Amino acid sequence: MLVANAGVGIPEDLGMLSDEEIEQAVRINLLAPAALARAAGAPMKQRGRGHIVFISSGAGLIATPGNGTVYTATKWGLRGLGLALRQELHGTGVRVSTIFPGPVRDAGMLADTGVALPRGFGTSSPEDVARAVADAVERDKPETTVAPAGIRLLAGVGAVAPVLIGKLARLAGVGRVRDEMLGRA
Repeated sequence: MLVANAGVGIPEDLGMLSDEEIEQAVRINLLAPAALARAAGAPMKQRGRGHIVFISSGAGLIATPGNGTVYTATKWGLRGLGLALRQELHGTGVRVSTIFPGPVRDAGMLADTGVALPRGFGTSSPEDVARAVADAVERDKPETTVAPAGIRLLAGVGAVAPVLIGKLARLAGVGRVRDEMLGRA
């Protein structure tokens, strides 16, 4: 089994980033998981079994003012990689799942900055994410979202009406979170 969990959070606006910072984010968040999946997938196919798990982000499901543009783009790319690879490997015995954690307490950008989420937006624990990975592998689930109800609601709205997400997220104060991370609040 491969669990590709490396990632770098980049809350900055696109115009604030250098070409090198953009390239680094794409390398770490998208190209590295693809290379790892390619390397691990070949022997899994030969054995006729295995599971590749990509750890993405809630930003891979919805674009909000609370996540940086490049970070969001790489996480959407990881979703596409997971879904396409699952189809490519169909019938080989190798399964592919993508996990979409919302904010995780004691880990990631929020923990690093100490910024509080808007009221009504909770966090998940690292153990919640680990349980979601185990469940996705056991039940061969293509995608799993790990987040409290408020964030899952936004993701659901984003799936059917993506234009509403920015408005709803701004009303909820999600942009403030990023502004605080960037020292603009």
